Amino acid sequence: MSRLKFDFACNTEKAKFLTVIATELVNTMIGLDSFWDNIPDQKQFTYTDLKTPQLIEETIFQFFRSEIKIGFYRSSWFFRNVVAHVKNKQPNTLYFNTRHPDFHQLKGESLEDDVRDKINTVMHELIHVADNRSRFSFGHGDNSPHEKQNSFPYWMGAYASRFFDKSEFHTNLSMIRGSY
Repeated sequence: MSRLKFDFACNTEKAKFLTVIATELVNTMIGLDSFWDNIPDQKQFTYTDLKTPQLIEETIFQFFRSEIKIGFYRSSWFFRNVVAHVKNKQPNTLYFNTRHPDFHQLKGESLEDDVRDKINTVMHELIHVADNRSRFSFGHGDNSPHEKQNSFPYWMGAYASRFFDKSEFHTNLSMIRGSY
């Protein structure tokens, strides 16, 4: 059977679509015991005094306390160096800056590459949701990504991207492949 072929008005619209897909996949991941069980217990993260089991417990607790919202905005400052963020006053909302080049420039040659990149960003920001709501601190200091790969938000973003490589997630994409 033939499928309709869709195109997007621009890369920003396509990136919004991929962000929604990535968010759904992350939501599936965090509901799996295997996702949490594969995080090494002895991993020491920077910018926090919490041990890995405490971080996981606190993150899960904060994730499932309430609904998380997603918003898209176009920053008024062209060079604002933030792809996405969570505001302290609105700790349940992820904001994606559609003006930032890393948001609307798609990363790869395939649907999987583009979704993998968005998964990294969504998970990173979800950790900030948990951090902002928690009495503990497990962020990454300032907004420079330099040498932050061992902070909990950056590490979890990269981990979720790698976890996405499991085959069961690629089958979830089969419903949109061909129309993308």
